[in-house]
Amino acid sequence: MNNARLLFFAAASLSLYVPISRGRPKRLCGMPIDRRIPFLPIFVIPYLSLFFFLPAAIILLYPTPFAGSFLVALGIVGLLYATMSPFVGCGARRADAHGPGILRALVRFVYRIDGEYNNDVFPSTHVYVSTICGYYLARAYPPYALLSWAAAVCIAASTVFIKQHNLMDIAGGLVWAATAILVAQSVLSLLV
Repeated sequence: MNNARLLFFAAASLSLYVPISRGRPKRLCGMPIDRRIPFLPIFVIPYLSLFFFLPAAIILLYPTPFAGSFLVALGIVGLLYATMSPFVGCGARRADAHGPGILRALVRFVYRIDGEYNNDVFPSTHVYVSTICGYYLARAYPPYALLSWAAAVCIAASTVFIKQHNLMDIAGGLVWAATAILVAQSVLSLLV
């Protein structure tokens, strides 16, 4: 199957997040340890960087032999989210982001876009998308593997430090990313 079709599949699948993630969550989720994690507004920078990291990964991976698996993995997690999200309906408790400064203003912007409780936080989209990008970039460009993984880890960590997600959302995102990566090659071989 050609990469243009796989790119369309991945984009369509990931775009399901927007209509599904709107609304009020059925419940707030989290563990007591989540309340001990400090609110660090500086982490809004890596959080927002996913919106540059994903397109950069697509551009960098598109001409490589890893493009097909990468795009299928993104499509798989998008479909997993669309399938599972209605049953989870979990939200995260937000931090008080009021106060001066551009970083707090950016956090308030993120909160405004995602709604009062960041509905459907499990698993974290930021975590599974950044992990898939980091994995395939590291495979395609081994000299830059450390940089690829550092970007993915910073993006994943940012989700708890700006109180968009809880630790269990990170764990779920990692499991979904690993599953999609493992299944992608098999799915791709069936499509060819």
